[in-house]
Amino acid sequence: EYVLSMDEETAYKIIGLEIPVHPEDCKQAREDICDALSESLNMIVGEAIVELQKEYPKLTFASPRVIFGEVRYPSF
Repeated sequence: EYVLSMDEETAYKIIGLEIPVHPEDCKQAREDICDALSESLNMIVGEAIVELQKEYPKLTFASPRVIFGEVRYPSF
């Protein structure tokens, strides 16, 4: 299982998008981020699974999920 965590600004830079100025552009930009990161994860897993199948006869490959959210830390 792969877990990537980054701020949204970094995600924009990675896939070569400008940070949207207008709120109505954010939805499309987030969809573009999801598509690009999901495809990248698929490629990474696709390469790794070839080698892993040599050692493990049964593997499960799940679809990647990209989630936007905020980190919450408990108050102490």
